[in-house]
Formats: sequence, C-alpha cells, structure tokens
Amino acid sequence: MRDNVIEDFDDFLTISEGLETPLKFFEYSEVSKDTINLEARVELRNMIVSYEGFIEEGKFKSVLTKLKLAGFVKCRIRDTQKYI
Repeated sequence: MRDNVIEDFDDFLTISEGLETPLKFFEYSEVSKDTINLEARVELRNMIVSYEGFIEEGKFKSVLTKLKLAGFVKCRIRDTQKYI
C-alpha cells in the first residue's frame, strides 16, 4: 500500500478535508515539555495520506481543534502483519 506523507500540516489538512472517508485518525505523544509528536493519517482503499511532525506545545490545542473539525478521531495507531 502506498503512503503519501505530506510534510506541511496545513497542506495535509487541506487534502484530508477533501477526502470523504470515516477513516481519519491521529495519535500524539509528548516528546519534551514544549514539543508534541503528531501522527495523523487518512486511510483509503489503496493508499494512505499521512502527516508526521512535531508541534509546539502552544500551538497544539489549535491543531487538535482543526483535526477534530476535519473529522479525525484520536486513536492508538499500530501496524500489524498482513495475513493472506
């Protein structure tokens, strides 16, 4: 499966808002006192559109609000082996 990693958060948000799917997820973890690691992905039938980056603590609430308004759900993202 192809994973298209968008490097700019605003570009990622613009693209993901145009994709009609309920499979929009995000996960975050604190890296340091001032930095949050954010992973977000939109899963489609044959590809994933994702964002991976660091967000400053002061901007995180705004980013979180934007994700929720765009239909993203907080979850724990795990990759599993594909079984045939």
